[in-house]
Amino acid sequence: NAVRSTQAVAQGPQHVRRRSVGFSSGMNLFPFQIIKVIISRCPLCSNDFGGNMQGGERYFSISNYFKQTFGEKTIKLSLDAGFTCPNRDGTLGTGGCAFCSSSGSGEFASSISEQIELLSEKWPHARHIAYFQNHTNTYAPVPVLRKYYYDALSDSRIDGIAIATRPDCLGEDVLDLLEEINREHFLWVELGLQTIHPKTSEAMGIGYSLDPFHEAITELHR
Repeated sequence: NAVRSTQAVAQGPQHVRRRSVGFSSGMNLFPFQIIKVIISRCPLCSNDFGGNMQGGERYFSISNYFKQTFGEKTIKLSLDAGFTCPNRDGTLGTGGCAFCSSSGSGEFASSISEQIELLSEKWPHARHIAYFQNHTNTYAPVPVLRKYYYDALSDSRIDGIAIATRPDCLGEDVLDLLEEINREHFLWVELGLQTIHPKTSEAMGIGYSLDPFHEAITELHR
């Protein structure tokens, strides 16, 4: 019922034993939300998730989820903390995944202040999630991760953090840190799952198969 416990996207961090953080796949699909979308569209389903819909939408959007969680418009600020990736530093490879840019797929990432300035004209009254986006944002010693995460959370303009990472970069010490943070703060973990097929994964040079992804999700929800 809890994330080892990362919030399984539609719940807050309130009853977690381990890490109740939100998570998504690299395709921006949110597992529990997908279930809600399917049920809300199926005329044969008895469960009604319509209470989550807003503005006549036939799906539960991430924008509505944030509004439901924080009470108003909430945006993710894309941050570049200077991390690298095991698929770039030689541990698994050096070229990165086929779909990942040289900047770690965060071309517009910068600092908290720069992101707020960039987005404030469009959303002048929004709340903010610090989104560690570029490369693999759990791929560093825990003291380094702790400093970056808590520095972001100590900013009065930040209401929580989102962390993009790989399922094979969630060691026990990292999971313990996430659990610690999750007890007091909104925490969202984003895992990449670009394919479930081993041959496709190999062709894209991802460096992990479906099993590590399943194991990571299990650990985050234990």
